Amino acid sequence: MTTNPNALIHPSRIPNRWVQLMAGIVAMMAIANLQYAWTLFTKPMQSHLHVSLAAIQGIFSLFIILETWLVPFEGYLVDRIGPRLAIGWTMGTMVSALGVYLSVKLDTPTGATIVVTFGGVLILMFLLHLVLHHGRSARELKGGVSAHRELETAASPARET
Repeated sequence: MTTNPNALIHPSRIPNRWVQLMAGIVAMMAIANLQYAWTLFTKPMQSHLHVSLAAIQGIFSLFIILETWLVPFEGYLVDRIGPRLAIGWTMGTMVSALGVYLSVKLDTPTGATIVVTFGGVLILMFLLHLVLHHGRSARELKGGVSAHRELETAASPARET
């Protein structure tokens, strides 16, 4: 079953395709900047990590190969499973990696740290959603108003009739 790639993204989500093209160009310029300035970082990395220059250049070469040659596969994967699922998998992988990193740095159990990291990221994403999509009207959301009303009634002294 093949789906139309244009049907995956609602037209109102991308009002101007030139904006999308410019964002892609800016992102590639940010990556290209690292590639062109790479030689400035090799000597300090070599002295800090105590490894050979060949090891550092080999890892950088692997990064460039994976960055460029995997793009057709990534495009195929997004076309096959959809952009939302691809972004979800990417975010899940990044948050899991962050949880493992925090587990190592904080010397805590890995599984619990990953779960707590997922919870923290979900809370942060919810708060970011409120700020970006609701702005000042976030205080007026129905859930917030009813919770506020419940707190006020619970805190007020009982009235005698």
